[in-house]
Amino acid sequence: MSREKTTFGVFFLGENLKALRKEKSLTQKEFAKILETSQGFITDIEAGKKLPGYEFLHRIHKKLGVSFAYLFGEEEVVAPPKDVPGGFESVPIYKDAAALGPGANINEYDIEDYALVPKRKAKTGHNYRCLKVAGESMLPLLGDGDIVCVDCSQKNPRRLIKKLVAANANPTGGTAEITIKELNERGDTYYLKA
Repeated sequence: MSREKTTFGVFFLGENLKALRKEKSLTQKEFAKILETSQGFITDIEAGKKLPGYEFLHRIHKKLGVSFAYLFGEEEVVAPPKDVPGGFESVPIYKDAAALGPGANINEYDIEDYALVPKRKAKTGHNYRCLKVAGESMLPLLGDGDIVCVDCSQKNPRRLIKKLVAANANPTGGTAEITIKELNERGDTYYLKA
């Protein structure tokens, strides 16, 4: 899906909302239910007949994880590098920790940049995603601005014992906060070594 950047993004809100809905393979009725509104209101926005208020736009942002700039067509997609040196693979660096969740939660507008990862480290068929570290809570191992490449395809914790893993530090909900720690096992219990 391509959207052109425009300073008149407000005129393209309906078009962008429709593209977002279709990208998620939702009907207007399903989309309206997620956004706690009527199908008619979604139809009117997509047709350019109505402009929603801030509260509704904020709901879209929270429930679907898209920025206001994305909705108004003012956010550009970062293209992968064209000239990748031999022996390397281009892996997207995502803007926030939600990228480590289910694939349905992310799209090309969530990509901040691309990292070059040696092919010998990036195994074929694996689902790699990169994130930029924010803050100093994982020093001396990782610091602010470091890039971490995560293999999201490994789901068996037994295969990850004594390895660094990315884990949700806020599993009860809210904003995703990812921590990188060594996974250990004690009996039938897994724990992250501080």
